[in-house]
Amino acid sequence: YLVPAIKLKDPPELYERGDAGDQAVSWKQLKSDAKSIFSMRAFWAWFGFGTTAMAPMGMYFTAFLYRMDHVIRSSGIEATITDVGSMVVVLLLLPLVARAIKRLGSRTAIFIAFVPYLGGLAALFFVTQWWQVLISYMFIMTGRYTSMTAGVALEGALIDDNERLTGTRKTGSFASLRALMSAPVTGTQT
Repeated sequence: YLVPAIKLKDPPELYERGDAGDQAVSWKQLKSDAKSIFSMRAFWAWFGFGTTAMAPMGMYFTAFLYRMDHVIRSSGIEATITDVGSMVVVLLLLPLVARAIKRLGSRTAIFIAFVPYLGGLAALFFVTQWWQVLISYMFIMTGRYTSMTAGVALEGALIDDNERLTGTRKTGSFASLRALMSAPVTGTQT
């Protein structure tokens, strides 16, 4: 993190025109922005995908600890190895995953990623040992992070499409509306 942050250029010309902070945003403008976003079928498809397909792992750690402590009856070190080990595998595979996404396309990559993701979740019904949970989580996390990586381009395309329609880029509005709408869903996950 520090290397890119130190190398990042921050020339004064970027600040010549200000940050538009002197322009107050009105309720009328906020409603207009929200209406343009809510009228997009692609927004609802993407929001639905996030709240259904990606939601089971959005807040997984409490369930993971319960499974490891009370179902598998593993030791603390086994639970740590399982949690950390699965993510190490994902981090090692991520450069290859990114190349595959570029070759396949984001939508296709997401569909393919759901094979290991759902397979790993289904396997959790049958595991009895900590190392079996580790293998399941390797598949789950690889599928999940492949979908998340591929989704970055799709979300950008959604924002670009709205900008083409309205003439205004609303990156923050998309993130804000999705966060407000996701909060009740996230609260029900556990």
